[in-house]
Amino acid sequence: MSSIFQMGLQYYHDNSNWLNEPFLVTFLAYFMIISGAITFSVEQFLKVPAAYGRFAHTFSTQFSINSKVGWIVQEAPSFIIAVYYLSSAESRFFNSNPRNRLLLMLFSLHYFHRSFIFPMFTKPKRPNPFITHVLGFIFCVWNGYLQGASLSRNELSSSSTFYYLGLVIFWTGAIINIKSDYYLISLRTKRDRKIKNGNGNGSGDNEKTKRDDDYATKSRTSDYIMPEGGFFDFVSCPNYFGETLEWFGYALASGCIGQWAFAFFTFANLAPRAVQYHQFYKTNFKNYPKQRKAYIPFVW
Repeated sequence: MSSIFQMGLQYYHDNSNWLNEPFLVTFLAYFMIISGAITFSVEQFLKVPAAYGRFAHTFSTQFSINSKVGWIVQEAPSFIIAVYYLSSAESRFFNSNPRNRLLLMLFSLHYFHRSFIFPMFTKPKRPNPFITHVLGFIFCVWNGYLQGASLSRNELSSSSTFYYLGLVIFWTGAIINIKSDYYLISLRTKRDRKIKNGNGNGSGDNEKTKRDDDYATKSRTSDYIMPEGGFFDFVSCPNYFGETLEWFGYALASGCIGQWAFAFFTFANLAPRAVQYHQFYKTNFKNYPKQRKAYIPFVW
């Protein structure tokens, strides 16, 4: 028995390089890239939409959860884990690597907003499938650990030029993402107010209602309003484009595999959704602008 125990210790000693955190971080990063490629293929080529929001009805809601509660629980782990790494013993590493600290702080700031501020303004119409938020929770734990562990131990690979360029791209994407998200929320508020007040009285109200109906669908989507103005004049989903741009800048500033894996997964997850929303708008709204792209201005 003792010889078996000694053999086990020797095996661990000989292979400990496969079991340490740097290996785990690298493994999780490459696995995220593979998962992103699979997600993109399923949503883009098999046309399977993510069971969220407008497309939540495509999956069974027998086991569903309040969308707002599910969103908070789903997103919060990324913020909590990142803050843990910023405040734990590993934070000594940041004293000589302040650029790492700044990137992890930006990651934390994004997820603080996404977890605790953004959902307070949303007005979801329906619950989401429970499995959607379970998968989201798993991803946020996974990604929170990946970003926290990698940025608290590994020096950045990018040059100063790419670091500062990445920060500019990050903030540009964040502004586009946040402005677009809150504009969509304002449209939903406008829609709900219109439904609550009815069609209004008087010729002025009737004329406004007629203008609204000119681009509102006449069937099951009549409670949607076509977004217009700002980046919505260029793409159907500038919120998705902005978030992708945000994490591309984050990865460019880092130059490390953990951040590039997250940026790729963001693209792989959001690009097919943007195409699905674009098709929804084109199908259900009359005179939808032909020059408007789905995801990337002037390109796609």
